[in-house]
Amino acid sequence: MSKRDSEFMYMELAAMIRTQILSGVIKPGEFLMSEHDMCNKYMMSRTPVRNALKQLALEGLITKIQGRGTMVSTALDLEDDSSTLIIASPYPSSFTRRSLPLLIRSFHERHPDIRVKVISIPSDMNKDVYSRQFVSVGVHPDLIVVQDRDFQHLKQLDDFENVIDMGIELPAIHPTLLRCFQVDGRQLGVPLTFSPVVMMHNPELFERYGLTPPARDWSREQFARSAIALTRDLDQDGIIDLYGAAIHSLITRWPALVLPEWRQFRQTRSPEDRLSLIRRFDEIRAWIYRDRLAPVFALNDEMLALELFVEGKVGMNMTTLLGFDDAWDYPLTSIPGSNSGLLIANGMLVTRASRKKKEAKLFLELLLDREVQLRVSETSGLLSPLSGVNQSIRGEERMEAIGADDRTLDQSLYIHDLLPDPEAVHELYGRMKHYWSGMETAEAMLERISDLMEPIAVH
Repeated sequence: MSKRDSEFMYMELAAMIRTQILSGVIKPGEFLMSEHDMCNKYMMSRTPVRNALKQLALEGLITKIQGRGTMVSTALDLEDDSSTLIIASPYPSSFTRRSLPLLIRSFHERHPDIRVKVISIPSDMNKDVYSRQFVSVGVHPDLIVVQDRDFQHLKQLDDFENVIDMGIELPAIHPTLLRCFQVDGRQLGVPLTFSPVVMMHNPELFERYGLTPPARDWSREQFARSAIALTRDLDQDGIIDLYGAAIHSLITRWPALVLPEWRQFRQTRSPEDRLSLIRRFDEIRAWIYRDRLAPVFALNDEMLALELFVEGKVGMNMTTLLGFDDAWDYPLTSIPGSNSGLLIANGMLVTRASRKKKEAKLFLELLLDREVQLRVSETSGLLSPLSGVNQSIRGEERMEAIGADDRTLDQSLYIHDLLPDPEAVHELYGRMKHYWSGMETAEAMLERISDLMEPIAVH
């Protein structure tokens, strides 16, 4: 069985057990069948069964009792959902963990008579499938939190309300943030938070080696020179101990390094712009394998790169405000060599099956309240979608430095702007493996992925 098949099986099993628990078919305090019996009944190996149970335990739905088995958590409150606003939100998720509890607390202060329940959605599960599984057993999520890439994968768009038709006013949100959750003129989601991909640096290392720290207007050449100067064999044993930067092969990171050239090539398809894009990819390959300014093993391991950065073993690292809780503890700038940014965002959708549309509207109105946004954004460290809030908390200069000002947002893009076909995102990684291993030129790689870069209409 392939790893992909195993992951699919455990997600399916977890989804089935989850709906049985949430619908009350399996009640709090009751025990699930044994792992052995699950393997036999569902014709699975122990690995997907255990992974499914582990996921449900993380969601707080089940508890393992030593010597007795796995029990549905007695702490679950499944009664009287007809009077409860239900929010389905991805887990793990930075927004779910850092901002959503603050919003719910503010909502309770303003509307103490309305109960709110949060149901966890595994981050890697299709939201169409998940929402419909709930409805099929009588559980009706009213609001669903989605990431920008999840939204692009949604196929059953008629399952969600146009928030403008509900009377929600969105005048204080930048158009680039709004369009992330728009389809055919319909505003299907309200932006919750966003982040550009940013470059953070270790100021102590720059000071120690007498280097000028990164700035908003840095060129790629300045970035490379500083990264090379930071890269050192500290104990003179022939092995690098300090790297200048971490380069990422993750689709949510590396496009920020080639954004101007990729955008231009997508628009013109001209030989000149293709050559510019090839040169940029060649430059990145040279940084990694010729200049050796980045740790190779961390290319596809964001957490390792972050760990090395925090330990002072990497001087600069690409991240987002959603990807690193302590990002504001370090100096942050936009990615060198670009006047635009690569964005990620979270939004909230109202389900058409919702039985609490009035309450859902109240929740959306609360999260768009400026005073609430000021409090939540300052406490969580995440950016607010409302114009002016971030500047009030962090200052105009910092927002410009990371590319979160209005002028830069005008030019900023999402992954789906570069790869309109959602399936191309998954395909791209496999086709670029030779390039990221250093065994393929940029020109050969670009030829391999060129069909994925064709404009394809979404929805």
